[in-house]
Amino acid sequence: MTVPRCVRCKGAKNLCGDKCKYLSNIGLIQDREIGQEVHGMSPPAVFVGRHNYPKVNLGPMVPIENREVYADTESMFGENLEDLIAMRSSLVRSGFSSNVEIGSWSTRLIDLTQEIAMSNSPVDTEVEFRKPPKFEVKLDAYTQPSGPYGEISKAEITENPSIPRDVDYIVSDSDAKTTTALKELYNRGVSVSQTIRLLSSGLLGQEKDRKLVPTRWSITATDSNLSEILLNRIKHYQQINQVLAGYSEYLGNRCVIILIPANWQFELVECYMKGSLWSGGQTTYISEMEKYQGRKKYAEKTAGAYYATKLAIAEKLENLGRQAKVIAIREIGDEYFIPLGVWVVRETMRNATQNLKKFDTLDQAIKYSKQKLKFSKNWIETSKLLKNHKQQKRLTDYLNKKPQPK
Repeated sequence: MTVPRCVRCKGAKNLCGDKCKYLSNIGLIQDREIGQEVHGMSPPAVFVGRHNYPKVNLGPMVPIENREVYADTESMFGENLEDLIAMRSSLVRSGFSSNVEIGSWSTRLIDLTQEIAMSNSPVDTEVEFRKPPKFEVKLDAYTQPSGPYGEISKAEITENPSIPRDVDYIVSDSDAKTTTALKELYNRGVSVSQTIRLLSSGLLGQEKDRKLVPTRWSITATDSNLSEILLNRIKHYQQINQVLAGYSEYLGNRCVIILIPANWQFELVECYMKGSLWSGGQTTYISEMEKYQGRKKYAEKTAGAYYATKLAIAEKLENLGRQAKVIAIREIGDEYFIPLGVWVVRETMRNATQNLKKFDTLDQAIKYSKQKLKFSKNWIETSKLLKNHKQQKRLTDYLNKKPQPK
């Protein structure tokens, strides 16, 4: 099957050459007039752009109006789409230009942005813009929506940010490599959302190597690195002893996870149903997988959803103290017509792992998936891992085989 341009692009590569019709679907996001100064409680939130890399725009995000905006995506799961859009579009995305290679130097605005990124609670922030912020649509499959954008003239934090001791300790360790810092943050219970902010703001890694990382890239980098850190342990665990399967649905994302007793392998199958976001006007199935040794190439087709799903599953396997062969299926319905970020996939898959049911056979688990998904036959035909698993010979096949008479 030829994968439609919209599925391959997801609003990021401008493959159609025109204004993206999906990114134009902003009826729920309200344009609004604001002045050259904004004073409010940053959730805390910061954003680092990727355009013109290695020279990027970055800065804190401050609400236009006095309303609660969740800092971490872990808290957003379960909220309805309208509230999430309203919440995120109320944030002014302030920005200033900087080279990503900050190394051992910094500026006052970078320091301010980093302080906000380190906080685990809202930070009272005042921002003055060169011109009144202009409303821009910033939607893609990875990052959350945002509201108007304005170039910073000056900014100030009017209170001391609440920085967790563990965060302060790890950020201060300028000799630790980035992977070591990510591992320590995760082991100390720092949320994935805050870890993404820290990585994006250039706060992790050895001092000479520290750099700003576009928010979009830091999301996948965090998911990918944390899942690999967990899998380094998981691959030494015993296999699960029974087929497990779980389901969760959120904002038109229907997710099934099937765990099979075997050594680690992983596949994500995605179905873009006709009429859904990025579907290109037709129902499309794509899949990507990895064997025990892992992947060497980036998962181009399923992109950030692949690594977000992988982390959710790795967390569950680590919790179980077992390894497994895993097939994850994500069906995207027409209810999901505005992208909210890859966190939706991570949290829905996490929720699916909390609802695991036991099955005597793989066929029973597949039957369970048919009850939950609208196009179950298609994912079964698409899954390479399922096909390979059914064709694979096992030792028990030979042990149970009766000898032929001579």
